[in-house]
Amino acid sequence: LASGPAVTSAARHATAWAALATAAQSLGVGLALLDRTVAYAKQRTQFGSAIGAFQAVKHRLADVLVRLEFARPLVFGA
Repeated sequence: LASGPAVTSAARHATAWAALATAAQSLGVGLALLDRTVAYAKQRTQFGSAIGAFQAVKHRLADVLVRLEFARPLVFGA
């Protein structure tokens, strides 16, 4: 098995790329899930209204969007 500073450097580089790929994938999955959740909230009704019309639901979805949008430049800038 190889060893030495070159191998250590290559392993660190590969780990950094893997972390970036994981972050990018997580961001994409989060955005896709938010889209699906918003579509569901518009379709699902409770008490005669779409659940997306309720302020509590809107605020929770808005919080998720804000967190994802804050993560986007971190991933793109990495």
